[in-house]
This record gives sequence, structure tokens and C-alpha cells, in this order.
Amino acid sequence: MKGGKVPNPDNIHPIAGYDKEVYVKPTVKNPNIIVGDFTYIADSDFESHVTHFYPWSRDKLMIGRLRAVVIGSPGAGKSTFARKLKDKTGIPLYYLDRIFHKPDRTTITREEFDQKLQTILQTDRWIIDGNYQRTLPLRFEACTDVFFLDFPLNECLEGAASRVGTVREDMPWVEREFDPEFRQYILDFPKHQLPGIYELIEQYQDSRRIIIFHSREEADNWIDSEQLFQCPRVQGTPAFDL
Repeated sequence: MKGGKVPNPDNIHPIAGYDKEVYVKPTVKNPNIIVGDFTYIADSDFESHVTHFYPWSRDKLMIGRLRAVVIGSPGAGKSTFARKLKDKTGIPLYYLDRIFHKPDRTTITREEFDQKLQTILQTDRWIIDGNYQRTLPLRFEACTDVFFLDFPLNECLEGAASRVGTVREDMPWVEREFDPEFRQYILDFPKHQLPGIYELIEQYQDSRRIIIFHSREEADNWIDSEQLFQCPRVQGTPAFDL
């Protein structure tokens, strides 16, 4: 950003007076080709060179951005899954718990949290781990992919209990006990949180890739499979329920 000026992604040419490089997004007419704002290439007719991409398949080709939301009950292993996704793709990972909580167990204000989240959402590539139901609609709107760990309640309780006393990358302190209030939150998760999540899934299932895992084995098998490297390509079909 020379002189503190932000480039205008609506301009065809990112560099004034240099016509070889073009921003891809303003040149694309097909609504199923989704391009990051600042993706550029030395090809003024990029869309005509996209092959093996057929309207009848309802596929969406995503270039230059991958925005992944990882959600699920506490104890399901969201952060572990998100780290594996980061390690495989190299995409920056953000833990909402790390953003909201301070090491002294106080929190930042809602306004500060929203500002930090908006800053992340405006970039082209991110993985965001955490529920924070109030801001979930905002993240669904901004994302390209949703990974939902919808595990059995007992598995989530066991997962939450097993991490007590361990140092965690996603939290700024070490939990010394399985807090009763936190345990109750997990118990109430199917009743209080799941309906809202599935409403969002239904709303966005035709425009986002949404993958639902029902066990750690399913999640691990998926992240270790070749399907992972299809992340930039999003199918516009109903949520993929493994």
C-alpha cells in the first residue's frame, strides 16, 4: 500500500500504466467463479481459459480466497481440526477464544471483539475456530467453507474433561478443573445452540461448502484424504453430511 493508499479492486489494472497485469475479479462474468478482491494475473481473458467447468454441475470455482469456519460443541475438537487444516493449507488460523479472552481471565469489550473479527473477515484467506453464536451469521455470510463437528454429547464431555490441566494454543490460560458452569453449557448445547446452527446451514447450503462430521474418525479421515486439497473448489449442493 504505497503512501498508505489501498488499491481499488474494481480497477482492471492494479498498476496504473501497466496493462499486462489485471485484477481477475472485474473481468469475470460467471457468478459461479468467485475470485478474491486482489487476485491478479497476466491474462486479460482469464474466464475463457477456465476449462472442465460446467454449469450443469452447479460447482463453484473459488480462486484466491478460502475462508473457513470451524464450529461445534466445546470438547468436540474444533481447535485440533482447525490446526490440522492450517498445517495442510498454510492458511492463517484465528481462535475466537484467544481474541475474546485475556490471560487474566477478563475479556475485551464486545465492540473490540467485533472490530477485530471484522478485520479478519475482510481478508481473503482465514480459518476461524469458535462458535460465538452472536457473530455466527456474520461469519457464514463471509465464509466459503463451514466445517461442523456435530459429535455425540458424551464424546464432547469427555473431550472437554480430558484437556483440563493441559496447555492449549487456543486458550490464554490452563484450565485447572472442569468448571460446572462450562459443563452445563455443553449439556445445553444441543438444545440452545444446535437449532440456530442448522438454520444457518439450511440458509447457506447452496452457496457454501458445508461438511458435517459426526465423529473424530470422520474428521480425521477427511483431513488426511485428498478431499482436503479440493478446498478452493466448492460444490453448490446441500450440506455434505458424512
